[in-house]
Amino acid sequence: MSPYFASAWILLLSQAVWALNVTSYADDTFADLVTGHHIQYTPAHAWKAVNNGNCTNCVSRPIASIAYNRTWHESDLSASSQGVTPKATFSFVGESIFVYCIVQQLGPDLSASSYMHFVLDGNHTSDFIMLPTINDEPSYVPVAVYVNTSMPMGNHTLEIFNGIPGKSHASVLLLDYIVYINFKLDAFDDKNNRHLYRSELYNPDTQCHESVGSDD
Repeated sequence: MSPYFASAWILLLSQAVWALNVTSYADDTFADLVTGHHIQYTPAHAWKAVNNGNCTNCVSRPIASIAYNRTWHESDLSASSQGVTPKATFSFVGESIFVYCIVQQLGPDLSASSYMHFVLDGNHTSDFIMLPTINDEPSYVPVAVYVNTSMPMGNHTLEIFNGIPGKSHASVLLLDYIVYINFKLDAFDDKNNRHLYRSELYNPDTQCHESVGSDD
C-alpha cells in the first residue's frame, strides 16, 4: 500500500465518519449515473439496441413498460450465429452487483430460452438458465439473473455471455440494467469540491480530508 493510500485510510479511520449505502444504476443504453461509464457490447453486430420496443428484426417482443427506461439490448444466439459469442462487459467499483434481464416465461417453443454465463474478474461465478413454458401467447418478465453480494470492495469487471461454453443451443439474452452497491463517506474531495465514495480512495488523483459538515 502506498503512503498516500495508507494516510487516507488512517485519516478516515481515526475520525468519526458516517457511511451511506449508495445504489448505482447502469442502464443497458445510458451511462452509469455515478461514473458515466457504459456497458460494452461485443461483437457489435451480435447485439440490437431496443428503445421503447422499436425493433424491426428482433426475435423478442416484450412490452416496453416492463423495462427500465423502456430500453434493452437483445442478443440472439441461434444456429446461424455459430462461432459468435455475444458478450456484455461492465466495470465498476463496489461490493455487490445485480444484473436484470427480461426473460420469456411463456412461449410457443424453446427457441427463446435464455442461457447465460457470468465471469467476474476472470473467474466463472455462475450460470443462469430459463426455459419458457409452452404457451401460444408469449409472456415476458424482468428477472435478477445474477446477484453477487459477497465480493470484496474494490474494482471489478463483470462479463455476461449469451450462451454457456460447451453447450449448443438457441439462446436469447435481453439485458435491461445493472445495479451495484457502493458507499458514500463523510470525507471531502478538495480537488472536485464534493463528497467522496469510499471506493474513490483507490484513486491516487483524489485528495481528501475529514468533512466538517454535509453538503447534502
